[in-house]
Amino acid sequence: MQRELTQEQVNELREQYRNKIEVNEALNRLYSNPDFKLVFLKTYLEEEPSRVVSLLSEPSHNFGQSKEDNRTNAYEILIGISRFGQFLRSVNFTAGHAQKALDDLLEVEKKFYSGNTEDEVITNT
Repeated sequence: MQRELTQEQVNELREQYRNKIEVNEALNRLYSNPDFKLVFLKTYLEEEPSRVVSLLSEPSHNFGQSKEDNRTNAYEILIGISRFGQFLRSVNFTAGHAQKALDDLLEVEKKFYSGNTEDEVITNT
């Protein structure tokens, strides 16, 4: 399959890939921050799910109006925690793909685009 890209499209792709890589680098800096580790990785992602589940077994605790509301609210909290964890993992995952795509794009650009004007097209097969 042959795909043609203008220089503007190549520039946009390059910027998108670099942004994903930059976000991952920022996340990696956060991972080395002791406060981030304590608050988000340890307390929120590891301990909070257990705490929420244990609260469901305490009759004195009331997330909502009824037992059903309590289960629904606990479920929503757990889903939120899960989605945050998934987001962190996806940042790393997509950055890996973005780095590979950026490397490929730069290689194609180097091979097929050198010396052309901005209005010309890059062809990547």
